[in-house]
Amino acid sequence: MKKIFFILIFLPFLMLAQTSETPLSSRVASYDIQVTLDAAEKTLTANEVLHWTNPSQDTIHELRFHVYLNAFKNNQSTYLSGGGGFGAIGEEYDTECLWGWTDIQKVTDEYGNDLTAKMAYIQPDDDNKEDQTVLQVPLQEPVMPGGKIDVTLEWKAKIPQTISRTGYAKEFFFLVQWFPKVGVYEPAGMRFSEEGNWNCHQYHAPTEYYSDFGLYNVDITVPSDFEVGASGVLVDKKEIGEQTTHSYRANDVIDFAWTASPKFVEFKDKWEDVNLRLLTYEDRAVFATRIFGATKNTLEYLDDFVGEYPYQTLTVVAPPFYGLRSGAMEYPTLVTTFAINGLPDGMLSTETLTIHETVHQYFMQMLATNEQEEAWLDEGFTSYFEAKIMDKYYEGFFYDPYFDIRVGSQELRRGRFFGANNVKLQPLSATTYKTEGGSHREISYGKTAVMLWTLEGLLGEDMMREIMQTYFERWKFKHPCGDDFMEIAREIIEKNCETEYANNVLHFLYQAVNGTEVCDYAVVGINNSVAEPKRGIFSEEICIGNTESEQGKLTNKVTIHRLGEMQVPVEVLLTYKSGKTILEKWDGQSRVQVFEYQTNEKIIKAEIDPERKIYIDKDFINNSHTTQPEGQGIAKTTRTFFTWLQNLLTSVSLLV
Repeated sequence: MKKIFFILIFLPFLMLAQTSETPLSSRVASYDIQVTLDAAEKTLTANEVLHWTNPSQDTIHELRFHVYLNAFKNNQSTYLSGGGGFGAIGEEYDTECLWGWTDIQKVTDEYGNDLTAKMAYIQPDDDNKEDQTVLQVPLQEPVMPGGKIDVTLEWKAKIPQTISRTGYAKEFFFLVQWFPKVGVYEPAGMRFSEEGNWNCHQYHAPTEYYSDFGLYNVDITVPSDFEVGASGVLVDKKEIGEQTTHSYRANDVIDFAWTASPKFVEFKDKWEDVNLRLLTYEDRAVFATRIFGATKNTLEYLDDFVGEYPYQTLTVVAPPFYGLRSGAMEYPTLVTTFAINGLPDGMLSTETLTIHETVHQYFMQMLATNEQEEAWLDEGFTSYFEAKIMDKYYEGFFYDPYFDIRVGSQELRRGRFFGANNVKLQPLSATTYKTEGGSHREISYGKTAVMLWTLEGLLGEDMMREIMQTYFERWKFKHPCGDDFMEIAREIIEKNCETEYANNVLHFLYQAVNGTEVCDYAVVGINNSVAEPKRGIFSEEICIGNTESEQGKLTNKVTIHRLGEMQVPVEVLLTYKSGKTILEKWDGQSRVQVFEYQTNEKIIKAEIDPERKIYIDKDFINNSHTTQPEGQGIAKTTRTFFTWLQNLLTSVSLLV
């Protein structure tokens, strides 16, 4: 009896303790959603409750929602008319009506007011009246500063055949950007806001998302033969007849994604206290070990270099071949990768993409930057770490030991950047969704990555780690902008470097972010000339002729040019014939730099940036010059070629 009494008294407190975890974020926008998938009709039916807190000192008279699925309603939406979609939209979208949309049937507030009649689609970015991806909902009862409101939305959606990220492919469903999601109200002083305003852009093809943190309680009802994966933690599962409801809870995230298929096979693993889950198809089960390995390597590396991963779970989805348009995507605690059979063993695209999307958990999710306006803060930082992790744990993106060929991930990213149609298209700091003319991805991803590798080269890995850890700790579960990162970089650099060098490094960083300059330094020439002996009258009545002491003296001159506009502090290594070296340090700012010496031997080689710190330099070939031919590279290439030819001929002989 005493036991029963004890349980009855303390059970409410025990339940409260289990559900009142310490918040990691401000939890401005939280959701309770019940959604049902009709797999045959390819539709969703949902009831959604938004719990929204006014984060400002303003009185809010309206809410704005992203309605992403309407981007796939027709080809006149801003997304599709701007060239969106990963692949062509064929005629079958018309003949079989494969388009997607969301129909918001009713909106009410917590006071019982029906807000449906006054809601309207608006186009804050481009005035495209055909675009229905931003919904304005006027409120009957305004939300006071710091106040809260609950709004209920009843809606139905048609799921598109996968065009970009979201949709279905046969029996495979990948549901992202699937529910009406409130925009971000930015108070005065937040990011670039001089006064409070809604930041709720239309859906644009070149960019992704920006959302507030919150709690998500989502009940997903699907046919009972379907397996489900989703953001957060599975807290309950109930089967009723031929349908099963999967209840998920995700804390302190900016979005919620889920996937469902009757053909999923599940694999489980663990890293530290994080439960890892892989959902894939039977023919891709062989990739499980590789995917888990890449995921663990990423979490281990970021735990050391950036900060702690705070969530209980991480789910990786490897879609079937016909669902690859949903591959290589990132959402809170759920990512997709590519797992393609038949590729060469040394091509590590599966590892690369698994690592890239897992890194996003930090820069897309915990550091919730505005990807529509400043994509470089997410995609670029993610690319930087992706390559560092790949090159630490693997042989790079591609490795063939037979031909002794290795393509490092840093080299791959650098090559993609400098292979852009126009590397001067726009600065990183420009508004991303307004990008026109291509090269957006090469700049947001590639330029940022080579800039950060260069910054690390100039400062050293320990200082770069301090910058990243400080940035993460100070801004996690908030919404930093580019200026916030730059301020932290300035703070750490000025603390650790001498004033002149700190100024030079910061000058480079500001150019790289805010300008379109290209970096290119070149060794123009090496000159070793016999010093002209002293001849003539240098003091009263003393005539100096050629003396033995002047015989054999050489004047060494090495000329360096700055061909690009960007200025970076550089090192130049000079090598004499005897093997003696001199390492010169130069601020890299003038157009021409001449190093001159009086010696008894010749300089035979000059090399800019010998340790390859300045990864943003456009042309590595002109970084060195020698007065003597170097045959090692040619000899090695020749040996490799003839070894390959011999093996080829041996293989052919076996066939005849």
